[in-house]
Amino acid sequence: MHISVESNDFRGLLTYDYENFNEIQRTTFFHRVEDLVFIEDEYNRIQKLFVSAGTGEIAVYLRELIPPGFNEPGADLDGDYIPDNLDSDDDGDGIIDNWDDDIGCDAPEGTPCSRYPDLSKIRSIEILVGGEDFVVRDRITLPTEDSSNIRNLSRNSIGADHILSSHEAELFGDAMCSNMDHGDVIDQWRDSISLSNGELGDATVHCTVVDGMELVRDGDSTTQITLRIVTTFTYDSRVTLPLEITLDEQPLPTDGSVAWLAPAHPISLTFGGDKVESKEIPLWWNNGEDIASVTINQVSVKNPTVIDKAFEWAFHPIAFVLYLGMITVICLAILRRMNRIDFDLEVEEEEFEEIDEDIEEELDEEYIDEIIQEDYLDEEIEDSAAAKTPPVSKRKMYTTSTESTQLVKKKRVSSSDLNKDGPIMKTKRKRLVSDEEAPPLVAKKKVVAPSEPVIRKRKVKVQQEEPEPEKKKKKRKSVKRKNKGESKKKIDEDKLQENLVSDFLNKD
Repeated sequence: MHISVESNDFRGLLTYDYENFNEIQRTTFFHRVEDLVFIEDEYNRIQKLFVSAGTGEIAVYLRELIPPGFNEPGADLDGDYIPDNLDSDDDGDGIIDNWDDDIGCDAPEGTPCSRYPDLSKIRSIEILVGGEDFVVRDRITLPTEDSSNIRNLSRNSIGADHILSSHEAELFGDAMCSNMDHGDVIDQWRDSISLSNGELGDATVHCTVVDGMELVRDGDSTTQITLRIVTTFTYDSRVTLPLEITLDEQPLPTDGSVAWLAPAHPISLTFGGDKVESKEIPLWWNNGEDIASVTINQVSVKNPTVIDKAFEWAFHPIAFVLYLGMITVICLAILRRMNRIDFDLEVEEEEFEEIDEDIEEELDEEYIDEIIQEDYLDEEIEDSAAAKTPPVSKRKMYTTSTESTQLVKKKRVSSSDLNKDGPIMKTKRKRLVSDEEAPPLVAKKKVVAPSEPVIRKRKVKVQQEEPEPEKKKKKRKSVKRKNKGESKKKIDEDKLQENLVSDFLNKD
């Protein structure tokens, strides 16, 4: 029973046994499945599989590739068992001979490019000797025409954007690797490799696409697909250095492998590993006579000097952790120093004293302003009262006795309080009364201190402004008084004014 499956996890064909429904065979696709046709043998086993992906191309699986002229007699340069007169690619680099001379190469002088392969295109095998495993990396390059067909089949059936992503390239590599016979791959490498000591054990196979798939433009017919097949062996018995490695033959691709599309000969060999010397055979022809053999030695390590040890410790990963910690501590110290707060008690006391003096000054100014406002109110009240009094002619402004009838007059006294604008002038209006009335008591205005606590005041020297010159007063005209029933007397106004001035000065 054959079942076609297309999901996110698997695309391909599954074959089951009717009797117990066990999976017999699995074929993985790298494209969509619209229709399929298969050919079976007498045992109901699939021999060929044809799949339509809706791209106008047919993908053929399980096909046995036998090129024309295989195993026929004749000179064979690349060792692919096809005579050179029938082989379109004598040098085995995946580029047909007619194109080699046009493209060019780095062949030695006198050797045509059709007889000297491009070393970057031929099959490359890298063998790595490690302490835990033995790794064989087999890199193959598909021909240009087959590479273009594979890209178009993947591009048109998987993605509608006509651009192959990394996921689609990975899908192709997994599909090609799943269709290989992993057991056959492992057995061929175990039979081909000979070791002077130690023995290879079990192995696993993994495939990846190196180049030629991802982000290749549509219609490209020259870029080749490079696929790497990695076989990782464990050791049944560990190897010791020096180790001699010999390759008796070049392994062929397994049944159903896409590697049949790629030239298998000639190959380049590279040997390396952990703490071992690297060896390289750039070109090995499969002529049946030459055998690839190398001896792997341990890398000789000189006794490190003090400088070498210092550099080794300086560039050790743990050292970088210490460097990071030191840089962090230094940065934190700089930040703490920049953000610290200095507590200087003497400076704070001076600041508090300055603040107190500023507060006192503000309070003094407010208190002086209140006194000025009170003085202005008193003057306004007296001015209004003077405006309501009867004319001067109806008031008695003199006496007959100069001693007992001295007029009392107050002088404007400037207060000692000062502000920022200069001295504050405070005045009181004086009244002239007759001698019949008792002289009023003159008392200075008492300033009552506010109920708030006493605040120290700061003495401020302020340059006193010169008082403005007093304006000349116009002399009053003499007023004639008329008293009916009494004899009229003429009053000497000049003498009266002199008496008033003398009284005012004597009183002060």
